[in-house]
Amino acid sequence: MTFLEFSDGNDDELWDAVTTLFMGLGLRPWEGVIGLQDEIVLLTGLAEATVRTRLEDLWRARLGEEVSWPAVVDGDRLASAFAALENRGIAARMAWGCCEYCGPEDVVEREFLDQTFWGNCSIHFQDAIDLHQGFVDIHAGASDWVPDAEALPLIDAVHDALLQELAAAGLSWKWDGNFFHCVRVTGLDWKKRLPR
Repeated sequence: MTFLEFSDGNDDELWDAVTTLFMGLGLRPWEGVIGLQDEIVLLTGLAEATVRTRLEDLWRARLGEEVSWPAVVDGDRLASAFAALENRGIAARMAWGCCEYCGPEDVVEREFLDQTFWGNCSIHFQDAIDLHQGFVDIHAGASDWVPDAEALPLIDAVHDALLQELAAAGLSWKWDGNFFHCVRVTGLDWKKRLPR
């Protein structure tokens, strides 16, 4: 189940969750949104065709909103920073995993498959919800396959790279210098175009 289960059978709350969390964040492609269909049917008792039509209508409405947005939005800036991190050998993913435990683990699993990555940065889905509040926390660390003796300098380097790329993308951040704490991106007016 997803965050839709917390709608307590209230259809308005459920559809608000769909529009705010799954479309509003701009992090899921259409396939990910339509993948909610069975769960919505289960929670509401609506027919599959009705749910699909509602999802399609909401998707089209969101695409219509994007027409009036500036050419570059905060979603583009954060995506640019994450792409630059990947070019530096740091696996970087937005809305990767559901929580602080499985998000970094999912990134680490990817690193094991491609050991050209020596570090990781991730925003898990529970943290991604905060984007609507104007901030988001980024978890950062060294790859698990890196020997422990080499990890600390790499963790330092990952944080340095993250802060550099956020600044280069025009984003503000706060961090207390503690490797066990997240880097918080601040001052966001979050918009991200739906993945095509």
